[in-house]
Amino acid sequence: MKLKRKIVAIVGPTSSGKSALALKVAKQFHGEVISADSRQIYKGLDVLTGKTTAEQWDGIPHHLTDILEIGEEFSVAKFQELAYQAIDGMSALPIIAGGTGLYVSAVTEGYVLDDSPIDYKLRNRLNKMNIGELKARLFRLDANPDVDLNNPRRMVRAIEKLMAGRNVSRKKNPRYRVLKLGIEIDPETLKGKISDRIMNIPVATILEESEKVAGIQKANNPLSLYMDAIRGFKKDEISEKEMREMMINTEWQYVKRQLTWFKKDKNIYWIKDELSAIEAVKQFLV
Repeated sequence: MKLKRKIVAIVGPTSSGKSALALKVAKQFHGEVISADSRQIYKGLDVLTGKTTAEQWDGIPHHLTDILEIGEEFSVAKFQELAYQAIDGMSALPIIAGGTGLYVSAVTEGYVLDDSPIDYKLRNRLNKMNIGELKARLFRLDANPDVDLNNPRRMVRAIEKLMAGRNVSRKKNPRYRVLKLGIEIDPETLKGKISDRIMNIPVATILEESEKVAGIQKANNPLSLYMDAIRGFKKDEISEKEMREMMINTEWQYVKRQLTWFKKDKNIYWIKDELSAIEAVKQFLV
C-alpha cells in the first residue's frame, strides 16, 4: 500500500507567531507554506489582517494569500480544493500555517465536503439575522449541529445546506500523514502582542482598509471584528484610543474562540519554542 504523503501544520491563535515559525521550519526542511487564514485570502487587506510580506518570506514560496478580490464568495470546500492542489503540486515539504481551525482541519483530517450552489435569496434573509436568531433557526433544523455556533458565516452556510436537504456532518477521508504543531503562549504575553500590533497600526491605514469592505454584510466581512469600533470612530462617537481598545477586545474574544477550537483537537502537539518545533518535525520526517 502506498504511504500517505507527510505534511506539517502549524496552528495557534492570532499573533502567536505561526507565520514566523512556519518560515523557519520551511527554511530548515525545504518547505513551502500554505496559509490557512480566512481573512488573509483577500487582496488589499494587508495590515489589519496581519499578513506577512514577500520580503519577510525571504524567497520561501507561500500559497493561498491574496487570492480573492474583496467581496468574492469563498467556502471551506474551495479552500480544501485549492490546498490539495497546492500540496499535490509540491516537491517540497507542505507546511500549513494558520488560525482558521476549520480550514486546517478540512485539509489535515480530510473532511468530505460539498461546494453546492448558494441560495442568494435565503442567504440575504439569513445575513440580516443576529447570532441568536441564527442559532434558533439552526437548532430547528438540527438539534446537534456540527458547526461553530460563534461564527455567523458558518451557521448561515449550515442552514443553507440543511434547508437544501444536505447533511453538514463531517465525514473524513484523510489524504496525508500530518504532524500538527500548536504554539503554546502565555495569555498575558499574547494579549500584549495583540495590543501592541493594533496600537501601532496607523489610523490612516485602519480607515483605508476598512473603507474597502464598507457595505459588505457582517457575516461575510473579513474585517467584521473591527467594524463596530471603526464606525464609532468615524462618527465621532468614540475617540481613537477607545476605537483601538475596542478592536483589541474584539480580537481577544476571537482568540479565545480559536483556542477553544484548537484545545478540542487531541492530535495537536503543543510546543513552546522553535527548538521543540524543529526537533518534532525532524523526528516526524525520519
